[in-house]
Amino acid sequence: IYAFENASTGPISQYLIEDDGTGKGIKATHVRDLDYAGDTCEGMVSDDELGFFYVGEEDKAVHKYYADPSMSTAPIHSFAFAEDGYTRDREGISLFNFDNGTGYFIVVDQSDASNYTASILRIYERQGDNKLVKTVALRDLNGEPMWDQDGVDSLYSTALPGFPNGIVIGHDGAN
Repeated sequence: IYAFENASTGPISQYLIEDDGTGKGIKATHVRDLDYAGDTCEGMVSDDELGFFYVGEEDKAVHKYYADPSMSTAPIHSFAFAEDGYTRDREGISLFNFDNGTGYFIVVDQSDASNYTASILRIYERQGDNKLVKTVALRDLNGEPMWDQDGVDSLYSTALPGFPNGIVIGHDGAN
């Protein structure tokens, strides 16, 4: 098992987590630092099935790396740039994956509260170069905008009672 750690800015470290040899504890061994020279890191997600690790840089983009520590430490692709319509921070990031290696990568765009617009989910393809698929404005049950969304999680991409396509949960920081 591997774990990634960041300190908001600066390098992102990868650790191997394994048994400490006693059968009663674990140890963490530093295996590499990713080449991350960006500003504030707002979120990180691992795609275990496809072997990628993603870092959401608040003011610029989402950066894609190889998760395998024997591979390059440089980003292999970046997406979610301003050209996709971002007006504020890239906040939460999440994977909505299907068993066949497809699915979606979700990025929260906090949008511009001064213009009274809602936070937005920008949905990208999980595979390939993570092409933008759709933009969704987040509104509550009364149709009011959700403000200041900080996080998102894709809990299930399989059918659940009442939710045939799975569940995505967001955080409304103002309410």
